[in-house]
Amino acid sequence: MKRIPHGLSFILALLFFALASQAQEQPPKEEGAFRQPELVELVKLDKTIHLDIRYATPHNFVGRPVYREARAFLQRPAAEALVRASRALRKQGYGLAVFDGYRPWSVTKLFWDLTPADKKQFVADPSRGSRHNRGCAVDLTLYDLFSI
Repeated sequence: MKRIPHGLSFILALLFFALASQAQEQPPKEEGAFRQPELVELVKLDKTIHLDIRYATPHNFVGRPVYREARAFLQRPAAEALVRASRALRKQGYGLAVFDGYRPWSVTKLFWDLTPADKKQFVADPSRGSRHNRGCAVDLTLYDLFSI
């Protein structure tokens, strides 16, 4: 059997580890039939939805902005459902404040990497992806319209 030269085996090992680590830096591949993605900006559908996008500020658990702009997007069916909920809530004296919607996979990975092991249940495992990565999850709260 022919031996691989020591220098070449070292280079092959480096290449293997680079490819292995790169594979862990990619979103998971999903199987199945999916609708065409159509992300829409929430405030373009309903200007009364208040945005409080903390991940565009240093005031979050990461301690620095992870988004360049304070904007929120969802897939159209989820966004339209949220608008319907917002309208119904306004009739009862409540508004919606949105903290986050669509989230790039790279941000999910960052959150996972920065979260201590005993707190991982509060963040999505990037190897499985997140509903936020698909634009079909939203972090929000209610507020009293008359307390502003």
